[in-house]
Amino acid sequence: MAPSVLYARYLRILLGLIPFSLAFVNAFGVNGKPNGPDLVLLFTNNTDGYLQSCGCTARQVGGIAKRATVLNRLKSEQAQNGVPTVLLDGGNLSKNLARTSVLLESMHRIGYDSVALSPAEDNLGVPFLRRAAELKIPLIGTPVAGSANFPETTVRPFRFLMAGRWKVGVLHLGDGPVAPEDWKRFAVTVRKQSDVSIVFSMLTVGETVRRLAALPERDRPSVALLCNSASTSDALPDLKGTTILPSPPKGEIGKIEADRVHGTNGKQWRFVLRGERVEDTVADDPVIAGIVSAYFTEEANALRSRSVTLSDDWQDLGHETAVRCGECHARALNQWALSKHSRAIRTLADKKRLIPECLTCHSEVFRRKGAFISSANTEEGVTCATCHGDGIVHTASRSKASILRNPGEADCRRCHDPANDPHFNYAIYREKIRHW
Repeated sequence: MAPSVLYARYLRILLGLIPFSLAFVNAFGVNGKPNGPDLVLLFTNNTDGYLQSCGCTARQVGGIAKRATVLNRLKSEQAQNGVPTVLLDGGNLSKNLARTSVLLESMHRIGYDSVALSPAEDNLGVPFLRRAAELKIPLIGTPVAGSANFPETTVRPFRFLMAGRWKVGVLHLGDGPVAPEDWKRFAVTVRKQSDVSIVFSMLTVGETVRRLAALPERDRPSVALLCNSASTSDALPDLKGTTILPSPPKGEIGKIEADRVHGTNGKQWRFVLRGERVEDTVADDPVIAGIVSAYFTEEANALRSRSVTLSDDWQDLGHETAVRCGECHARALNQWALSKHSRAIRTLADKKRLIPECLTCHSEVFRRKGAFISSANTEEGVTCATCHGDGIVHTASRSKASILRNPGEADCRRCHDPANDPHFNYAIYREKIRHW
């Protein structure tokens, strides 16, 4: 065969391999390493019962169904690049068992690899453990009373998880009954038997550093995640051998990109934390949205079954009505009637959200009585008493000293907080309800 024919044949073979070579480089880089970090740790924390945004304002953070959509996207992106992921939660799910149950079922469906126990979960006791056992959710924490009855979900002080070829050790650090010497032994075990070791700390920043600094540098965990809701990213201390990272705020997913530092010992890693905000514009995961919707329907039905009929008398309501206040303050009453405050209950009814968590801010009667009012004419929503006090003594005495005449920004922010109204501007909104 002529050399020119052989050359042409080899050239065609080489050209045919180019698409496969490009695909390999795109996925794994020029050195056969994943195109991106070696490992990604996805981390959520401090859900605090937040299942779904209420929709009162624009650009609220999304709830658990939207979080599921974002997490699925993040995991898919890493999988396409050959990067293994681990999905963790630092606890503080909710102080309410029913909400915690919804969150546990959702996290089971999403595919969380481990959930740490915070004091909120500890306080829920056996019912929480029973639900976690039913869903076979791996828990880490200090064994709590009754946990021995649920071997399917034994509460362990540490666990090992596999992420591709990496062995990830997760360890709990809290105020529980584990003796300091036992905890040190756990920390050494996790560090020695894993490629990356992570500690969920329920302690303050200072106490976390003190406990970790008591370990020799070689035995310290690779990463310390501050799960205490009071911890912030301000002035995080340096600790040799451990990267200390803050807890992501409610409505945000922490994405920790982990890279081995090449040319050194294989257990040395570099960690970079990036935040992924769960926007309210993200589409809901349909399965998780169904779980949440069923819960809200059940809550609304239960509340309706406990509804009461009250008169508009202050002795029933615990405060004077806007109509009663309007007998002397007609201009203020007219301004209130034009405001969104007067339509607070109708807003919830239209959105099918007549549930306790929303009524706490939308209904003065519910806030004071813990009851849903079945008689519409006595339910004024956010009324005079919400800002100025019950007005009972003031109505009887006409004394200006017996009423809160100038409520401040702190009073507004009881409901217009960062989660429910992230763009609330006190000066602007105060003018919108001006009635003086």
